[in-house]
Amino acid sequence: MSKAKIALQRTGLGILILALLLGAGGTFYFKSYLPNTVAPKSFPQIDGEIQLEGLDGPVDIYRDRMGIPHIYASTTHDLFFAQGFVHAQDRFWQMDFYRHVGEGRVAEMFGSSQLQADMFLTTPGWRKTSQEEYDALDPKHKAILQSYADGVNAYL
Repeated sequence: MSKAKIALQRTGLGILILALLLGAGGTFYFKSYLPNTVAPKSFPQIDGEIQLEGLDGPVDIYRDRMGIPHIYASTTHDLFFAQGFVHAQDRFWQMDFYRHVGEGRVAEMFGSSQLQADMFLTTPGWRKTSQEEYDALDPKHKAILQSYADGVNAYL
């Protein structure tokens, strides 16, 4: 192999490695940069103050530099209410998707191509099982789940 061909291959490999590194670096940069600039309306309010009905007292939600929420509340009700609110802020689409999966109603979201999946998903009877599990809970745990659901609904 000629020296020119070897040099050309090494140059090509170097350019490829550089492109991959720049691409990875750019991805990390834009992942942290875009939420604060380009599309702020697409993201939930994560700073400032939000007034919500249904809380017993003040709740502080602090998000660290990675966006992970840390919730401080004085009552169990407020803690789970805030947890539901934060989950809805961050993951409502995922929550709704899993609700559809659990009920065997994925075709409502993605069309008739998912009817086979819906038939498969209704076979285990998850909805009935989850209702039976809920009915067997003591009032304390039902109240916690209701607080969480109230927080989700407060976001909506």
